[in-house]
Amino acid sequence: MDVSRWDLSRDLVVFPTTSSSYALTLQYTSGPLALGDAIIQLTAVDRRHMAMAGDLKNFRSKWPMVFLTNSVLSNNDIGLSTVHYNRYLTELDDYLLRSSNESIQVYNCSINDNLQQAIYVLSPYRVRHDNHDMGEFTIMINKTLITRNGRGVMQQSWDIRESNNLFNWVFESVTMEENAGGVSLSLPYVWRFNENFTHSVYVNASSFSRNTGFGFVVDGHFAKVNITFSNFEDNTCKHGTFAMRGMEKEMFIHDNKFLRNVGTYMVEFNMDSQSGILGDVFAYFEYNIVQHNKHYPVTKLKSRAFQAASTAIVVRGLQKVNITHNLFGSNEMDYELLAGLYTARIENYINVEANWWGSDDASYIRERIFDFNDWNNFAIADYQPFLIENSLRAAVRSEGGGHAHDNIDFNALGGQLFNDLVLKYRPEPYIVKSDLTVMPGITLDIKPGVIVEFYPNIGILVLGRLLAVGMRGNHIRFRPVDLSRSVDYRYARTTDHPLGYFKSIVLSFSLIILFSYRDGFLELYNSTTQQWVPVCDDRFTERNAQVVCHQLGYNKLHYFMGRDIRNEMYPNALVRVRTWPEPIQCQGTEMSLSECPIRMNGQIFDHRYECSWNGDFVYIACGEHHLPNPELEHWGGIRFSIASFEHSRIFSRIHDPHTHHHGPYNSSAWPSILEWVDVLGAGVLHNEFSPAIMSFHDPPRLRGVSVTYSAHDGVSLISAVDAFDMLYNRSVRNAAIISYSL
Repeated sequence: MDVSRWDLSRDLVVFPTTSSSYALTLQYTSGPLALGDAIIQLTAVDRRHMAMAGDLKNFRSKWPMVFLTNSVLSNNDIGLSTVHYNRYLTELDDYLLRSSNESIQVYNCSINDNLQQAIYVLSPYRVRHDNHDMGEFTIMINKTLITRNGRGVMQQSWDIRESNNLFNWVFESVTMEENAGGVSLSLPYVWRFNENFTHSVYVNASSFSRNTGFGFVVDGHFAKVNITFSNFEDNTCKHGTFAMRGMEKEMFIHDNKFLRNVGTYMVEFNMDSQSGILGDVFAYFEYNIVQHNKHYPVTKLKSRAFQAASTAIVVRGLQKVNITHNLFGSNEMDYELLAGLYTARIENYINVEANWWGSDDASYIRERIFDFNDWNNFAIADYQPFLIENSLRAAVRSEGGGHAHDNIDFNALGGQLFNDLVLKYRPEPYIVKSDLTVMPGITLDIKPGVIVEFYPNIGILVLGRLLAVGMRGNHIRFRPVDLSRSVDYRYARTTDHPLGYFKSIVLSFSLIILFSYRDGFLELYNSTTQQWVPVCDDRFTERNAQVVCHQLGYNKLHYFMGRDIRNEMYPNALVRVRTWPEPIQCQGTEMSLSECPIRMNGQIFDHRYECSWNGDFVYIACGEHHLPNPELEHWGGIRFSIASFEHSRIFSRIHDPHTHHHGPYNSSAWPSILEWVDVLGAGVLHNEFSPAIMSFHDPPRLRGVSVTYSAHDGVSLISAVDAFDMLYNRSVRNAAIISYSL
């Protein structure tokens, strides 16, 4: 007997069943704690739909499917809008319809001239903390023209951090032209996934051209991504043309063209987390053409770190991507590649072999890559062998590596130091333009009276030994370079704007807390209700505060953010507020708060982020330029560290037969020395605050060291394994509270 057994707590998304007999026997068991009534609904089913399952025995219900063919969606607010729920009941006990499998197929259609999104997919509710069934949704767009819409294709998930819905996107032979937007897919995090049951994005033989504010972005949870034989041409991008973000993804991106686009980057991989159930997640970017693109005219903002303003290919985060057999070059960008992988090791490589870089000159290719030799928290780009012609079928060539340091440019120091180097006194300063890394076993010796100037945001990492020994009347000085004298600095400067220059935000203050015009409680202007609305988000971040200071035209490096009550408030002070702003999450690089995305931390039904009159409100203070000269920017400081974590505990037991000392040359038996040294204007390294002098495990000997105008701590010594000397030092006029941190 064919008997179906259903458990609604487990099988609700596939519960409807069918029968072709003349009678149906239903035995219902509610359980011992049942409440309410049971409703039974009988519906006739068209036999033609059974072909989906093949036979009646396996056919339980018709999958919800929407077919849109040979149609035109034009001059609407939104072209096609869908809502996908992740639970069955709301807080008001409204029933929501869910199914285990749903699909939408758009074939041979035209979606044009709509005011907002061409296609908008929304998950409006937060998932509850119970074991709801998984749902899978497929959106297939085939041979469809999407043109002249106010925005492009967007997926927005309020349950971005906790969902039970999987999404499969298919773009086959799609043409997107002249839209004021691109494709933005935020795939929600699903914790009950596996390598065969997960999100997917498939794009093939599609064209994305002549769009403004464009960007093809896949963000969020793990997904299988295939982008093949597609063209991205003549787009003016909001930030960049193509981006993969969020958790690491399995990617196969090949045979695509990125031509004549305008943006700060063309292709970006920025993965900030790893899959907990998968091993190696492979990613390949092969046989693509990225050429003839250019960047926006960019102006430098105060306290904006010196880095690549524009890059054709950007790799950041945790996931390694194999970038091979591509054609680069002929791009009006600062660099062709930024190898920004997070690394805690010296030898961390990214595979970028067998590419054409616009030249067959290895030294030219080296200059077009931004990697460990520029910022030593990045990976090393392994670019040899490389293609010798602008053709995917060209031969490859390698040029001898080696570490040639015979012709050192003392006006452009940087990179890895593989041989001992002595900086003798000369009247003009030595210039460091990129991170200088003293490799293990190497000594950098700086003589008295030497002046070393650093470009913004870069510093010295000492894995070997640094000897900077000055004299009482002839100090060694480390200081920032004067940018007004630098002819190759990539940015123009801007000036502070007066308060109120940007009318959408203001720092409000009362007579009781009035300190200066640069600080106060944050309020946002709602142009619809024409009201100033206070902000009391308990997760308002320091990155958000940076953007506020920048939007007001002030220095974004020196700021303070806190929360406190407002003394002028009374019980009915906020009843006038009609709507409250959604919480936002900035990265600190945005130009204004309007560019920051909404913080998708889960949206409870009918919840509003409103303020209580006696609650804590967001308070922000924007500081002034901290350095004595407005043309100076903070540099990164000096860091001392061990070369490897593996043998750091046994240094003292290793005997050197040549010197009869215990420990290798760069261990505590041979410490680095800073004597009679002035360190001015340090504290910002790679866009982050950093002490002017910092050591890990092996501290240097500090005598007569002066640290002034640091943007952060003066001296920080972490996990020192031996005793160390600190005599006659001073740390003054630094922005941080802590001068010495041990």
